[in-house]
Amino acid sequence: MRSLRDLGTGSVLVFDFDQTMFDTSRRHRSSFDSVLEGLGVCDPIPRSFVPLLRGKSDWEVFHILLAIARGTAHVDVAHEMPSLPSMLTELGRRSSGSSTEKQIGLCVSMRRDFLYRSIEADLPAPIPGLDTLLAYMRQKRIVCGIASASPERFVHQVIARSAISDIFPAHLVVGSETIEQEEAEHGYTRGYLAKPHPFSVYLAAQRVQTARRLETGSPIIYIGDSMTDCLLVDMCHDVTGIIINPERQVEFRTRFPALTFIESLEELVGD
Repeated sequence: MRSLRDLGTGSVLVFDFDQTMFDTSRRHRSSFDSVLEGLGVCDPIPRSFVPLLRGKSDWEVFHILLAIARGTAHVDVAHEMPSLPSMLTELGRRSSGSSTEKQIGLCVSMRRDFLYRSIEADLPAPIPGLDTLLAYMRQKRIVCGIASASPERFVHQVIARSAISDIFPAHLVVGSETIEQEEAEHGYTRGYLAKPHPFSVYLAAQRVQTARRLETGSPIIYIGDSMTDCLLVDMCHDVTGIIINPERQVEFRTRFPALTFIESLEELVGD
């Protein structure tokens, strides 16, 4: 399936959010840099490191950064961030010797506060072709879910201010808060249910099915952009994946030949 025109009436659409619908990369990078700066790390996160963080939960990202600061990570970016070890000193001071989980919790809270404030200033730019796609879905009264590693409050803010809540209602958004709550309730390690685990996609699809009064087991179409999204779809026999990432399309096609790849969201509208 390459076009929504081929979509059966009983199919369920679930979108990734960051870099699939809106270009939020700069905003996310700035939010992490803001936290690090507040902890005495004057070096911005290297651009080469950003793809390794895409799709990961906030907790996973700060676990990685702390591991780099301690010299125990297998990712060699410490030479590009020479002031990173100061992060440990400042975290220890702010959290009074508390556990690593509490230290990371402080970082996560600081990052999310930055994201929420950033939306008050301006909105992230839509990915090219999104406006055309939204116009088509509004015309056809298509309602979709969102499965994102970003905080739900952040996603809700962007969706509401973009006036597209009719297509992506708030209760059909599954983000980091829901994932973290599920992990806590079942005693899972933080980050266990984050993508590429399909939990968020299945839950969003389930909510869409309920909202549209569809039968359980309706076909699920997931639109994403990253390697994490490719891995997620590759492990799910009952999810059809459509990946938009022109820059890495050749690489992705080679590794995931069964997936569908597009260069623009406009392709989902078809002729």
